[in-house]
Amino acid sequence: MHSLGQNILLTGNRAPTQLLPATAAPSLAISNSNLTVSRANFAGWAFVRASNPRSSGKWYFEVRIDQIFDGVYGLVNPSIFPDHKNWYLGSYPGSYGIEDISGRAYPGLYGAGSGIFAAGDIVQVAVDLDSGRMWFGRNNNWVGNPSAGSGMTFTGVFGPMVPAVGLYCNAPCAATCRFSSGFSYAAPVSFRNWG
Repeated sequence: MHSLGQNILLTGNRAPTQLLPATAAPSLAISNSNLTVSRANFAGWAFVRASNPRSSGKWYFEVRIDQIFDGVYGLVNPSIFPDHKNWYLGSYPGSYGIEDISGRAYPGLYGAGSGIFAAGDIVQVAVDLDSGRMWFGRNNNWVGNPSAGSGMTFTGVFGPMVPAVGLYCNAPCAATCRFSSGFSYAAPVSFRNWG
């Protein structure tokens, strides 16, 4: 298929998904065509969310950990996206995330995460908004099997949802989102790139 045609198919005639600087906490820097979020040495949680919420369907995106300290990557309901401080994805209703330094999925402090992440690792997020199931993977090692619809990390995840990144840094940290291109791994079977 022609790449332009594929882009239209995946995004539904929307502009490609990117991080929204207007939703970013003041301590975050957004760069690389609004796909990279970074933070200098500054303690406390800070968040940014992406564009193009999804309410139905099966969706996939990746986040490359460029510089690790403490980050949480996942989804948030954009209608309840709160102040950018003092919480992490999963600690607020309508948000779900996986923490890089512990490998734990939130909410609920699930110990069955996908392992502790390192710089250069790829965080994988797959969500089926029709069935309300969500999975996390690390470097193509999934907790459960999104293609088969089994072993999900969370249930009850319904749209609208949008990708989000939270950073808590006592040292510089950065991550680059991959919503429509540049993926390290193929989306699970029957899942589409976020676009």
